[in-house]
Amino acid sequence: MSKKEFLAQLEKALSSLPKNEVNKSLLYYSEIIDDSIEEGLTEEQAVGRLEKVEVISQRILYETPLPVLISSRMKKETNWGNALLIVLGFPLWFPLLIAVAAIFFSLYVSIWSIFLSFFAVIVAVGASGIATLIYAPVAMFMQNNMLAGFGSLGVSLILISLAILLMRLSLPATKEFIKLSAKLTKKIKSLLIKKAVN
Repeated sequence: MSKKEFLAQLEKALSSLPKNEVNKSLLYYSEIIDDSIEEGLTEEQAVGRLEKVEVISQRILYETPLPVLISSRMKKETNWGNALLIVLGFPLWFPLLIAVAAIFFSLYVSIWSIFLSFFAVIVAVGASGIATLIYAPVAMFMQNNMLAGFGSLGVSLILISLAILLMRLSLPATKEFIKLSAKLTKKIKSLLIKKAVN
């Protein structure tokens, strides 16, 4: 396949994106092909070293920010009839759209606030443990109260151990939630990408 054919296929595969995004990708792959040709490969060999157009285009589409995909899709599918329906239906669809977006946003923020609150508790427990650890020698040697000193030392070790245990339990849950968020974003993108390709 020649460079021109490859770039034409890539441009067609990325036609759902804005023109400037398509041009960036075309320029990038054009430079890769040119660099390979300068290294002594033929044009066909340089193109052959690249991944298939379908693989490249899917990766570019998934790496494109969600707002860019949405706005590009809206621009491509909007004609006079659709625009008229959008304007006339605005009093109906806009409040519904805001309500649905607010529900999803509040759920997302609520879940993240639970994680942040949990981490705040962990930090507070750990800080309390460190503070009581600092107080233990003060109670023992400056106040001559060995019982309070050893009691503070024991409490500090319990609090620091509890903070470490809670941190070890919460990190995997946080990582899983981040993965779930990424999967959800990817799923939304894939719906937009599939509709744009069809």
